Amino acid sequence: MLDTAQRITRITTPHGSGSGYVLAPRLVLTSAHTVPALDGHVQVHTAVDHQPHTGQVVWRGTPHGHDDAALIHITGPDWAERAVTTRWGRLVTTTPHTPCEVWGFPDLVQRPGRAAETAQLVGRVAPGNHFVNHRHVMDLSAHPPRWHPHEIRQQEQAGQRRSLWAGLSGAAMRCGDGQLLVGVVATDLEHRDHAALEVVPAYVLHHDPAFRAVLAEHGVPLVLEPVELAHLTHTPRTHHRPSPASLLEAHRQVVDFHGRDEVMETLSQWCEGDDVLSATVVHGPGGQGKTRLAHELTARLARPDAQGRRWATVWLKENTTAEELDPVKDTTAPLLVVVDYAETRTAQLVRLLRLCDRPPGHAPVRLLLLVRTVGEWWEQANTDTGHLLADITRRLPLPPLTPRVVERAQEYRTALGHLAAALPVARTPHPADWDRVAAGLADPDLSGAEWETVLSVHMRALADLLDATQQSTVVTVDSAVEDRVLAHEFRYWEQTAAAYGLGDADLAQPLRDVLALLFTLTPADVEEADHLLGSAAVLEGQTTARKHQIRLWISALYSPDGAEAWGHLQPDRLLEYFLGQRLQRDPALFDPHLDTITAADAERLVTLYARAAAHPALPTVGGHLTTLCTRHIHTLGPAVIDVATQVEHPGPLVQALEDATADPAISPEALEDLSDALPLSSQRLAVWAERLSARLAEARREQAEQDPDAYLPGLAMALNNQAVRLGDLGRAEEALEAVTEAVRIRRALTEQHPDAHLPSLALALDNQSNRLADLGRAGEALAAVTEAVRHYRALAEQHPDAHLPDLARALNNQALRLGGLGRVEEGLETVTEAVRHYRVLAEQDPDVHLPGLAMALDNQSNRLADLGRVEEALEAVIRAVDIRRALAEQHPDAHLPDLAGSLNNQALRLGGLGRVEEALEAITQAVRHYRVLAEQHPDAHLPDLALALNNQSIRLGDLGRAEEALETVTEAVYIRHTVARQHPDVHLPELVRTLNSQSNRLGDLGRVEEALEAIIRAVDICRALAEQHPDAHLPDLAGSLNNQALRLGGLGRVEEALEAITQAVHHYRALAEQHPDVHLPGLARALNNQAVRLGGLGRVEEALEAITEAVRHYRVLAEQRPDVHLPDLALALNNQSVHLGDLGRTEEALEAVTQAVHHCRALAEQRPDVHLPDLALALNNQAVRLGELGRVEEALEAITRAVEIKTALAKERPAVHRQELENSLRLLEDLRNSEVDRR
Repeated sequence: MLDTAQRITRITTPHGSGSGYVLAPRLVLTSAHTVPALDGHVQVHTAVDHQPHTGQVVWRGTPHGHDDAALIHITGPDWAERAVTTRWGRLVTTTPHTPCEVWGFPDLVQRPGRAAETAQLVGRVAPGNHFVNHRHVMDLSAHPPRWHPHEIRQQEQAGQRRSLWAGLSGAAMRCGDGQLLVGVVATDLEHRDHAALEVVPAYVLHHDPAFRAVLAEHGVPLVLEPVELAHLTHTPRTHHRPSPASLLEAHRQVVDFHGRDEVMETLSQWCEGDDVLSATVVHGPGGQGKTRLAHELTARLARPDAQGRRWATVWLKENTTAEELDPVKDTTAPLLVVVDYAETRTAQLVRLLRLCDRPPGHAPVRLLLLVRTVGEWWEQANTDTGHLLADITRRLPLPPLTPRVVERAQEYRTALGHLAAALPVARTPHPADWDRVAAGLADPDLSGAEWETVLSVHMRALADLLDATQQSTVVTVDSAVEDRVLAHEFRYWEQTAAAYGLGDADLAQPLRDVLALLFTLTPADVEEADHLLGSAAVLEGQTTARKHQIRLWISALYSPDGAEAWGHLQPDRLLEYFLGQRLQRDPALFDPHLDTITAADAERLVTLYARAAAHPALPTVGGHLTTLCTRHIHTLGPAVIDVATQVEHPGPLVQALEDATADPAISPEALEDLSDALPLSSQRLAVWAERLSARLAEARREQAEQDPDAYLPGLAMALNNQAVRLGDLGRAEEALEAVTEAVRIRRALTEQHPDAHLPSLALALDNQSNRLADLGRAGEALAAVTEAVRHYRALAEQHPDAHLPDLARALNNQALRLGGLGRVEEGLETVTEAVRHYRVLAEQDPDVHLPGLAMALDNQSNRLADLGRVEEALEAVIRAVDIRRALAEQHPDAHLPDLAGSLNNQALRLGGLGRVEEALEAITQAVRHYRVLAEQHPDAHLPDLALALNNQSIRLGDLGRAEEALETVTEAVYIRHTVARQHPDVHLPELVRTLNSQSNRLGDLGRVEEALEAIIRAVDICRALAEQHPDAHLPDLAGSLNNQALRLGGLGRVEEALEAITQAVHHYRALAEQHPDVHLPGLARALNNQAVRLGGLGRVEEALEAITEAVRHYRVLAEQRPDVHLPDLALALNNQSVHLGDLGRTEEALEAVTQAVHHCRALAEQRPDVHLPDLALALNNQAVRLGELGRVEEALEAITRAVEIKTALAKERPAVHRQELENSLRLLEDLRNSEVDRR
């Protein structure tokens, strides 16, 4: 490999000289005005070899023009060809003072009779200088030398004024620690007193297709790397001969990229989009081809498009600090940043997004995030960016490249050919005719699941090639493919070790253990590496000199990236497998090093071994990892918690947390540390989190018994946290017990020291309110949260920054409790205040408070709906869904339950507006999410799934899909039965409501006996519940009796139906006397049903009395809340009309139904989807009444309008409206016949 001095050249012609720079073994870059025309010849020598060599001009720009540069092909036979790597660069920000250097042969330093001398100049370049004319200006750092007066006179006498820097033209200007070639020196800039050089930018040269063609012919890369971002970029070094396994690394691109046309098109369109900032998450298992795909995308973007635009690309280094990312905010070129293993790099993501979130008009930035799985790891990044990540990100699952066996066979053959072509340059023990070896290999059986990833197929091809020439005695063709590749990699290690005097047979295994340590613990420099080697137990007894040789050997194995002490075994899947092997062989290998392990190394260790544990061929790694993490929970605990939310298979890590928590010897402080490391919400860790909270509460209780003054506050906090974790698992009684004790402790402490303990008391009360509400104790729940609100209001007045979020949360909770007690206006007022506070908070700190705003909006939607303000309610819940959907896309584990809940709410709101198809779509999404959640944690989410299924059943019924509706609600009933057996106090009330719904669905299908059976079961349960807790369960009993009356009436059991509805009226009357705001609507509804039952028994006067009372109540309710109760009033008036007609009071009957038509018409104008069916029913009845009074023309007008409405409805939903249409058509025919007879 050439060093820099060997690349600095002097170009001489009969007319003068210039400088140059070696780009390829026989290609030199220089200035156009220093060389003759195309095909002309020059003499070239380097700074270390003064023998001139002939060269020919193969490309030449315009001398002194915008592209003043040339390419020289060295044709001299004695020129020493050596490997060389050229990296081009360009400036991509507006940041001035970028360091640069130039090294060449200026005439200034030449002396007669001596060898040509060089000068190395350093300076800085600012992108804005000579920007319009596409030139760079290099401002020299050192004060420039001056011509002596006699030299100036000599030049004037000769009729010329030479540049001080003549001879430097053609030298390369390099930036990024000299690694990036950014331009070619053109001239000494005028009027700058020789203190600045004008440079032709590399991007100008690359714009010429002929220039690029010559580069490509000589194998020179065409990528222009971003100079100011070079320190951020992971740049794999490929100049060393690769080991066998290294041929599999994605960046080497040994196997040509193919397939993935659809994915590449998607990514290309994404990059071309109009968004200033956008991200795509490409996810798939290890070895699926994510990294190779990203390399292909960066390569395509690096080429100029039709408009000449190039993208700057950055492969973000893993160890980049937040401060080092700052230049990204100033980029002026389109930028693609690739973040590999983004799930482990949330801190970088947070900083990156904040820097790149720029207003319109800036150059676009695209973030390509490569991950194995999209899971809990999103929460931190999403929260810390105010959910910007969710807003700008799309997901792109990467499917297998070769899903079918025949495609795998084709891929295998393709890989064989490319690997055979690459193996001659790899470090293999013996040379071979690899093409012949490949041709002689039979196609293997690739039908197993282990060959689904493209990396597996490529590994198989490499292993087969290597085995054919150097068969291992340790592994066979039936071994795991990773074992087979590693067997050859081990040979490479042993051969190179022998060159360092480390070939002892008994040293082979210790050296592998050392590599496992160093591949995992990643020392940053030589000193750290020496320290690690010095403390490695596997090298105990080895001399310092021998350890020094080991370090030199390891440094030579793999090329390091950046400043690292050494590189690593690659690809990652092979590294993970190797590490898993070593852990199986020696589970205590890392023990001596874990007491002082850094947080970064701890996370790396846990991540790598957790991935290894998922490999089917390493069955015991999971158990060893669990034991290792348990043993060292004090140092590995936070990493275990973090990684458990990131990896695909967290089982061993969760088990380690369980085992550590159960260890009697673990200290309360260690438990506290684990608790502090927990995310606020995690489905994966929910069960363990509860056990941890219980264990911590137990430990704090023991301490408080010994020293109450010191430890009672800690016990109260532990109990409060335990209540939250128990609530997350649906264990409501235990949660209430825990938080009630916490409140008792906090109240006592607050009485002694209110300033110190009042915030904690308020927090415990708020939590207690939630737990009481979970158990249906609504009044007590309201009392608890009202006290919490009072305390928080006082605290927020004194310290708003600290306590306004607490007040907002408590107000939201209070609104829920008020709504549950029918105090709807107060509930809306309260939640509106909460929304107002959360909006302010979310503007100030969206990372923290957007979830709270979504929660309050969801609650506000319910309160608005309670008041009949359905459009406003829908608007609020749509905003909540939007926020929660964004959150859940990035961190489903934390936010999917909330999203599902809001979708359920949205379905209710859409259904209330008659938008039934949209309502079904929303609730179907909710059901799908709840199914996923319930599979993970049935205790917590099966009840939610049942609730959503019940709602879905209603929506299906609204669309006339009765069978599907029944099937859905039957599943809900089954779930309710299941959970009610475990927790009857919590779930029996919901079972009652679901049985009510099932009864309705059975009735829709005419299965009246079964419908009655379901509702009788509901009534029986409700009676038992109401006897124990009448305040909580009497409303459900009354509602169930009302439904039972409907079912009995449908079977003609009219007396029993009347008995049931009379009980319902009795209960509702008692409830309405106590809480009219809540229960007067129920009483009116029951009276309406009672009137029907009485009419069916011929007790018409009593029926009229009942319906008249119902109308009276509905009039009062409709005056208070017309949006809610006017539809009920219209229905009651319609029924009242029927009963008045039965008594021959036709004029009054017409008056009542005319009022009903008037109300329905007004309602239908506002919400036709909801109220047109009611209008048609009322018009049908009105036509009957008008016909009875002989007003046939008016009757025909009314029934004609009813038929028009029902015809349209029947077209949309025939299953629902066809029968009603037929009834109205018969009435229309009868009225027409009556009109004919009358005439």
